[in-house]
Amino acid sequence: IDGPGYQVAPVDTEPTDRMNAGRMIYEPVNGNGYGTPVLVGQKYTLSGAWKDDMVFEFSDDVLGAYFGTPDESLTLEVQGSLCTLSASDDRRFLSPKGPVPRILQTHARIEGGRFQCGGHSDQKPASRADDSVCGKLTNVVDTCSADGCKVLATGMNSRTCLSYCQGSGLFCVGSWESVGNECAKTTSIPGRCDEAHASNTRICACSPESDEVPSTTSSIARTVIPLEPEIPDSSGTKSPQTLECSALPDIKATCSDDGCKVLAGGMTGLTCLEYCARSGLECAGAWEEVANDCNVKQTLTCDEVYPDTSDLICQCASNLAGTTARPGTGAGA
Repeated sequence: IDGPGYQVAPVDTEPTDRMNAGRMIYEPVNGNGYGTPVLVGQKYTLSGAWKDDMVFEFSDDVLGAYFGTPDESLTLEVQGSLCTLSASDDRRFLSPKGPVPRILQTHARIEGGRFQCGGHSDQKPASRADDSVCGKLTNVVDTCSADGCKVLATGMNSRTCLSYCQGSGLFCVGSWESVGNECAKTTSIPGRCDEAHASNTRICACSPESDEVPSTTSSIARTVIPLEPEIPDSSGTKSPQTLECSALPDIKATCSDDGCKVLAGGMTGLTCLEYCARSGLECAGAWEEVANDCNVKQTLTCDEVYPDTSDLICQCASNLAGTTARPGTGAGA
C-alpha cells in the first residue's frame, strides 16, 4: 500500500519487515486476509498480487459511531480505478464467525479481475411475514434480526444449526446458546455451526445459498493484479518470470529465475506447504535461510515449522506429478 504514513524508507529487520513502508503481510489465523492502519479522509494506492476474488473494508459503522464519525471514509486506488471506502459500507461478507464465501454488488471488491466500487445497501429489512429467503425457517420461537435470518429455534436438542439452516436450503453463519429463551440473552462467544447441544432451543443465523455462495463444483478463478516491474538488487535477486508463481505473497527475495523459489516473510508458525497452498500451488522444497537472503542454513520438510523465525525459503510448483517424492511427505505418500 502507498499513501500517507507509508512514504518512508523500509526497515527490513524484524519485527518491522518493511511493513512501515507499506508491505502488507497475509494473516492466515484470525482474519485470513491483509490489513494495515490508514488515515481517515486520505487516498491510498494498492498494488500487488492475489488469487481469487476479494472484498475491501474500511473501519465500520460501530467504530465510526463510537468516535462520532459515522460517515468517515477514504479513497482507494487499484489498477487505476478509484473507489470510496466508508465506515457505513455493506458488510454482509462477514458473519459472527468471520468471513463467509459471498461477494455482493454492494461490497467494494476485486471480482473477475476488476476493482469495483460498492456502497450502501439499498435492500430493505425483510419481514417475517413476507416471502423472504429466511421466511421459510421452521420452529421459530423468536426472530433475532430485521431480515429474519437470525432466529431462536426450538426442537434443537442434539441438532446443529448447520442442519437447521440446510433444512430450509440455507447455510449457517452463526450459532449461539440462548439464555432464558430470549434473543437478547445469548452466550457472548458463538459456537460452531456443526456443534450440537443438549438444549431444546438455540439461536441460529442462516444465510441465502443462492447467488451468494460460489459453487463447489466450479473451478476457482485466479485473480492476479500484475506486480510492478522490479529491478534486480545488488545481490542479484530477480523478479518472478512465470505466471504461476506471480501471485505468491509476502516475498522478501526471489531465489530462482522462474520466481517459484522465494524467501517468504510472515512465516511464524507456518509451513511452506501452507504457504504454497495459499496460491493454489504445491510445495517442492523448504529451507531455513542464513540471514534474510537466499542462502540455505538448514533443509526442512514441506510440512515442518521452523521455531523462532518469521522467514523461510519455499519452493512452489503447480504440479509435482511424476516426481519421486515431495519434500516432507516421503516416498509413496
